[in-house]
Amino acid sequence: MRMHSAGALLVVLSLLSGCRREAEPPADSDDPANQVASSPVEAFFRYGPVDLGSSRASVRERLGEPDSVRARTLTNPHDAAVTDSIFTLHYPDLAVEIYRASYDGKEMLSELVIGSDKYLRPESPVHIGSSAEETRLALGEAERTEGAERVYTCTTCALSDHDVLRLEMGPAGVQRIRVHYWID
Repeated sequence: MRMHSAGALLVVLSLLSGCRREAEPPADSDDPANQVASSPVEAFFRYGPVDLGSSRASVRERLGEPDSVRARTLTNPHDAAVTDSIFTLHYPDLAVEIYRASYDGKEMLSELVIGSDKYLRPESPVHIGSSAEETRLALGEAERTEGAERVYTCTTCALSDHDVLRLEMGPAGVQRIRVHYWID
């Protein structure tokens, strides 16, 4: 496991070391493979979790039927007269939260809770079982610690300071990874 994490760290650091933001993004800049991360935390957001899409249908297409689904409603933050929904699809070692805006039916991935490497790409800078030192080397110092969680805010993601990575640490290293995507 440690060699896997060290190899992923080397790949990410190599990518970050020689790269600068381009004034003009390439024409196919929507493809994550053609984008460069501007920070180690952004590298996790780009190269960590496997691509599950952004809707319940795309998650089911990639992973099959979930073990269970939980649904709840909440007031739309922009219009109190509109009620939106949040669906949480549960799989072994994974919870996928999808926000559904009622006014247009659009679904957006809002959170992942990952408990197994099978939901992380091989090039992910952090894996389940990564030690505290490996996570520090890969991501830098955590912005803050909340109980057993190390919290990292992505200050270089599309809407900086809104995408948040939480690593739940235990005696064996990272036990669970919570990825929160800002939606609006």
